[in-house]
Parts: sequence; C-alpha cells; structure tokens
Amino acid sequence: MRALAIVGCLVGFAGRGTADEPRADASRIRAKLASEDPKDVAWGLHDAIEGRVAGLDDSIRDALTHLPWQGGDRLRSLAIDAVIELDVALPDDALHALAKGSDPARSLILAARKPESFRDRLRVLLATVRDDDAWIAATNLLLPTRDPVLAADLLGQLRFEATLEVSDSGEYDFGGSLGSFGGGWACAQSRDDLKGWPPRAWWELGNTAEIGLRVVASGPTSIYAERREAVDHGFICSRMPRREARGRYATEALAVLLRCRANTLQSSLTEHRWVRFVDADTWTKDIDGVQRTLRLRWLAIAHACWREGLLSPGALAGLTPRVSITVRDLRASKSPPLPPIPSPAAPSR
Repeated sequence: MRALAIVGCLVGFAGRGTADEPRADASRIRAKLASEDPKDVAWGLHDAIEGRVAGLDDSIRDALTHLPWQGGDRLRSLAIDAVIELDVALPDDALHALAKGSDPARSLILAARKPESFRDRLRVLLATVRDDDAWIAATNLLLPTRDPVLAADLLGQLRFEATLEVSDSGEYDFGGSLGSFGGGWACAQSRDDLKGWPPRAWWELGNTAEIGLRVVASGPTSIYAERREAVDHGFICSRMPRREARGRYATEALAVLLRCRANTLQSSLTEHRWVRFVDADTWTKDIDGVQRTLRLRWLAIAHACWREGLLSPGALAGLTPRVSITVRDLRASKSPPLPPIPSPAAPSR
C-alpha cells in the first residue's frame, strides 16, 4: 500500500509538471511578442506556431498592432501564419490589412474566413494568379456568392474544340489522344540570408486531401494547403504551378452556377466529325458548319448565365468564345492538300 501511495504521489507530481509546462511556454512566448526587438517577436510567433500554444490570441493581436516591421516580409509572414495556425480572431479591417500584399496562398487562406468580405481581393486573384490550384481556390470561394465577375471569367475560360477526321471514305477510322494537365516538381538547395531568424516558410496548395492539411476552399475540386519551412542549406522540393487545369475546372464551376450537370455541359464543348474531302468549297462549308455549331453552343451557355442573373447584357457583349479546330488528315494520299481553316464567322445573337 505504501508503495502504491508513493507511486501515486509521483504520478501526481508528474501530472502537475506537464500541466504547468504549456503555461511556462506561453509566458515565454508572450515576453517575446512584447519585445521591441523584431527578431524576438519573430521567434515568439514561430514558437507559438510550432507549439500550437493556446491562449495567446490577445498577445498576438497586440503584437500585430505594434509590430516592428523592420523584419519585413519574414516577420509579416510569421504574423499571418500565427493568425492562421492558431485561428486568432481578427476584425475584417485587420484581416484585409494582413492579406493586402501577401502571397496568393496566404491571401486565400485569410479570405476563406469571410469570402463575401474579400470579394474584391478574390476577383484580383482570379485574374492574376498563375497557379491553377490558386485559381480554383479563388473560384471555390466566390461560387457561393454567385459573383458576376466569376461567371464572366468562367465563361471566358471555356474551350470549344472540334476535331475533323478526314478519310478517303468520310467514315470512322480509329484515333485518339490524351491531354496533360501540367504540374511537376522543382528541387533546389535553400539559402537563408536572415541569420538568426526563424526559417522561411510558405504555404503549398494542392487538390489532394491528406491528413494534416488545411482545407482552403471546398468545391467540385477542393483545395488544401500545407505549411512548409526551409532549412538553411537544406534540399527542398516544391510543386511547380499547374497551368492546364482551369479550362477543365471552369466547366465544373459553371455547372454549379447554372445548376446543371457538369458532364452535360462538358459534352457541349466538343464536336467530332468524320468528313470526306471533295473540293475547296465543300471543305469551307464543313469548317463553317462546325465553327457555327460550337459558337452557337457558347451563345446558349452565355444566355443561360444571363437568365440566371449571372451576367449583364453589357458583360456578354464583351465576351467571345474560344473555338479551335484540329484536323487529322488520314487519307492514303495527301494530294490535293487540305485548304487552310478559314476564320470563324460570328453567330447572330
């Protein structure tokens, strides 16, 4: 019994020590956040993020108010990451101040708190981001608002594509192709010029759900984010921006706005025909017919956007369809050569 009592006391002391440790950590971090030295503030923010230390909201908000910005982008990024990782509540004007001038990933994560309030910022990102995952995130955040700028952007992203297979008989001949959606990875050695400061960190966006990743924007394709740190002289690999996915995703997002099936909308964007070359006049009529078919389909989608209140007549007037035609000459003899594809004629509105 005495042995059990001793064990119980030891367990009790161990439990009290564990409970006091986070409070000690929080006290040390508060002292750093209140420092006049920007490097101390930076380490305070870094330690709060790494330790996921709770109860620091007031200290972080106060640090943001009196932040010594001599640390430049490194200190600003750490402040934003602390707000994100510790879910610090901030008024709208403070959130907008943090997002202004930040990189797209951090701006999107902050905007996800109140997409309606960040509508203007999201519109800018929609028009300027190079990475398709960032564009998809901005699209997802704007979708519930049924934003007209988003609708116009999605309509402009649609790609209407026709394939003409020219055979001797004008009938079916097997053929096909596969597309690529870009991406890849780039690796390099990290070098940090801010000696003695916390490591540089960045957020990497992606469309794959994994344990521990933050959901940035849910949608037909949801976007997630992972915070990563670069060790000085360490070897790091980052995903290259994707630049081939937005045309495909625009169809899915526009289907959400139009309340229709995405595969139905997608099927209207393509046309495939087998033709037999007879003469130049017949060839021109074949091309004109395909172009007109696709342009009228685009016009039908544009009118659907207008009926849903997503686009004004003025916005429609400034949009034109993106139509492309691919010709595959499968004739046994390539003589006479096929005439060039004529420019499309605009459909009547």
